[in-house]
Amino acid sequence: MEQAQPIERRRHARFEVMAQVRVKRGRNAYVLDVLNVSESGALVDLGSLERPFWLARGRLVEMILFLPLDDVALAPITAWAEIVRVDAAPSSIRFAVTFRDPSGAIAPAIRHLVEVATPRPPPLPSRR
Repeated sequence: MEQAQPIERRRHARFEVMAQVRVKRGRNAYVLDVLNVSESGALVDLGSLERPFWLARGRLVEMILFLPLDDVALAPITAWAEIVRVDAAPSSIRFAVTFRDPSGAIAPAIRHLVEVATPRPPPLPSRR
């Protein structure tokens, strides 16, 4: 008997990236790691920070995605995003957001971010 495959509910593929995001809510700003990103949203990790009072499903936050690399030129991507999920684990808190993108400008910028920020294996040692 065949087992049913789980239904994929995501609109866009997610990619693990080496990127960070500056999340602004009111006068507070946090620089956090982005675990993965798609054209429509991202998964962000609070790391060892305590859960801020504003971190709740349905809240809007201003996000600025950027690469913490000096050798890659990428303009920061600014977007408003809605928090759609909060996962609290004993070791960290993660939250998922959906970008608000009425102009359609974020998707191409995210595609470019994925091109330059997707982790790649280190080069093989040269043989001399």
